[in-house]
Amino acid sequence: MNKNKSLLFVLVLIITSFPVVAHARFLRVKNSEIEAYAEPDSSSKVVDILHKNERYEILEQKNNYYKLKLYRNNRGWVFTNDVEVKGSKIALPTTETTILDLDKIYTNSYAVIIAIDNYKELGTLGYAKSDAAYIKRELRALGFDNFIELYDKAATRANITDIFERALLKKLKKNDRLFVFFAGKSLSNEIAPKIYEGYILPYDTKKKDIEETSFSIDVLDVFFAKLPIRHLLVVYDMNLSGLSLRKGISIPQSAPGYLLNVTSLKARQVISAGRHNNEMQFKDGKSIFITTLVEGMNGSAEQGVPDGIVTGSELGAYLNLKVSIKTRRKQTPYFGRVQGGDKGGEFMFTRRRGSILVDMELSDVRKDDFDPELDFIRTLDGDTSNGDNAEFGDLDNPEAAFDNIDESMIQSPPTLFPGELVVIPAGDFQMGSMDGHINEKPEHTIYLDPYYIGRYEVTNKEYKEFIDATGYKPPLNVEGTDSEYNIWSGSEYPSGLENHPVVNVSWYDAEAYCIWLSKVTGEHYRLPTEAEWEKAARGNDLRVYPWGNKKPNRKKANYNNKWIGADTLFTVGYFDDGKSSYWVHDMSGNVAEWCSDWYNEDSYANSPRSNPNGPEKGVNKVVRGG
Repeated sequence: MNKNKSLLFVLVLIITSFPVVAHARFLRVKNSEIEAYAEPDSSSKVVDILHKNERYEILEQKNNYYKLKLYRNNRGWVFTNDVEVKGSKIALPTTETTILDLDKIYTNSYAVIIAIDNYKELGTLGYAKSDAAYIKRELRALGFDNFIELYDKAATRANITDIFERALLKKLKKNDRLFVFFAGKSLSNEIAPKIYEGYILPYDTKKKDIEETSFSIDVLDVFFAKLPIRHLLVVYDMNLSGLSLRKGISIPQSAPGYLLNVTSLKARQVISAGRHNNEMQFKDGKSIFITTLVEGMNGSAEQGVPDGIVTGSELGAYLNLKVSIKTRRKQTPYFGRVQGGDKGGEFMFTRRRGSILVDMELSDVRKDDFDPELDFIRTLDGDTSNGDNAEFGDLDNPEAAFDNIDESMIQSPPTLFPGELVVIPAGDFQMGSMDGHINEKPEHTIYLDPYYIGRYEVTNKEYKEFIDATGYKPPLNVEGTDSEYNIWSGSEYPSGLENHPVVNVSWYDAEAYCIWLSKVTGEHYRLPTEAEWEKAARGNDLRVYPWGNKKPNRKKANYNNKWIGADTLFTVGYFDDGKSSYWVHDMSGNVAEWCSDWYNEDSYANSPRSNPNGPEKGVNKVVRGG
């Protein structure tokens, strides 16, 4: 992976895969879960929990125990009577259709909708019930068919308490999911510097005794924690501070058993429309938060491995960024998890109610870019007889039925949004190459903490949001200095190039973009270090190119082309076969990406073991890819 010095730029980053033996014995757990031991002895240390629908490779047999390959390459022993051997892993058919039966994940899908426009003593709002109607319609399309609703006079403190303390405790079961929507007024009291206590105000809140006649966030969190269900998502359609949110990194989607893990863990996740000092923002008479929430639920928020599912974490991250940008940070949503949930548990939405169809081309020997997520989906048991007929529609408009499952929606890159991120797990990887240029030597082991990185290069559309918001100079070379490479005209780019990567951006321009993005989102965005870029591109299996070790071709990258203007470039994510093992696109070809490091051809020889940031000073900055 050559390093070079150029003036092109993009923000990018990834997820992992690993080779699996083509001919090996596999097993599955007989019961729901069993323990794996450090030694072939049930009295030894427990090293992992095995789940029923996940496959495990048998490495050896000793006495009455199998030694298995477990999550993240760990090893463990299980008693042979606790498992079923499913035979050898042999060449699969050229095309295999598999079914993920989502109805087996959730038995029932419930929604509680509480909306108050007209208060007894606190005046009126003008959007709560219309937002609720919009959300209810979308929830029906997404598979929710059990609704509990309270509007205006019905949304009293006593009635809301009765729902959560009595009705839901009787109705809900372990494998159900619950979506809770509150639209109305709220109060945030600063009880200490920058520490707030939040309150949700029911219809009968008393003006002179608000705190005693409303719900504190802490009380509602206790309600939610006691519910027997597996997955809960609460959406507060109001600007609110004082939420006791815990922010956690989700399980990487490429991890073996990802879906089984996130569906078996409890989820208690919360999203609010904004902070206490924000104002609700509207466009064309519609709430920007609600319209963005709906587009996110319907697939736009999907990140990482394209699996046809939007998780609570994906939705929260999407709203936090998208609403902030759309409203120029006048409204910035909160999201996180609250007490009662497990770290890693995820609420899930899918348009494809019931089943997801996945067609995948396979060869006798797995390719270098074999994806463990799709391989895991293939191992799930389920009835495939109805997988190609999962049709449903809006119950308010029966004629508006959705089409049958469209496999292309899974195979194509997901809808783009600014800052779409992939988590790169912590760990070692081999950086550099002994077969490369002098500035790639020596090959050395680097440890990196976990981090997020953009899945695509920054686009013209995304960069224009920055220019429009700040008045920053457009990406143009000075007239007479490589001006033939200009694509933009003034502060506009040609129609149809919104998803092309932005070019003619200096390192300082890239830094300015990151600073602006950090300010409008409240998150910390920056350029990746060279080590972070290389791990995202290369993974941890010593591959030469992002896609593996095979030489590039026109299906994997845009390269070695004479400049003919904008048509020289391709839209980001176009070369799906060229993505890295972490599902980061265009790490080789198309345009180059800036890194934060100063360039020095001897930097690898002097690199620290952990989290290197490059030389302290230099003349040029590192550029990779391109």
